[in-house]
Amino acid sequence: MSRRGRWGGAALGLGLAACGAPATPRPSAVASPAAPPGLDQVDWHDRTYELTLLEGEGPMTFPVVHGRYLLDGEPDGHQEELIVGSPVYGDLTGDGVPEAVLELTYRNDGIGPFDRLDVFTGDAAGVRWLGLIHGDDVDGDAAITGCRVVDGALEVARRGRPAERWRFDGRFFVAASRR
Repeated sequence: MSRRGRWGGAALGLGLAACGAPATPRPSAVASPAAPPGLDQVDWHDRTYELTLLEGEGPMTFPVVHGRYLLDGEPDGHQEELIVGSPVYGDLTGDGVPEAVLELTYRNDGIGPFDRLDVFTGDAAGVRWLGLIHGDDVDGDAAITGCRVVDGALEVARRGRPAERWRFDGRFFVAASRR
């Protein structure tokens, strides 16, 4: 499957900012079914992510090593990169268990770099992707510059804009307010 294509509005958004973590991953299970993993024990910088990044294309696999995936040298000279920032932890679902927020930055030939925040949770089945907050071109006016968890909401800082608060409604992250 080709990884080329237009970065779509619904599928776009990766980031690498002060929040520090990134992508729309659906990682494999990390812990035994007997006990949920502490997400702070997950090695976010050395794992495989399965993400849908390009509009009209299915999930792509990114084996990240030391916080970075780099594809360089396909026969046609195609390059792409995924960078995973450091996680921010906090309870976003109200269950008393912290989630992990990762900022991801993605680029390939002709597009990006774009950023986004991906949120993961953990249970007895392992680590699973919960949702994302779209970013922008990292040089754009909506680029993510940081995030933190405040009172059960994800507060997102963007370049040149007031901070936003996002809450998980059981299915999606929805805008709660701008500060």
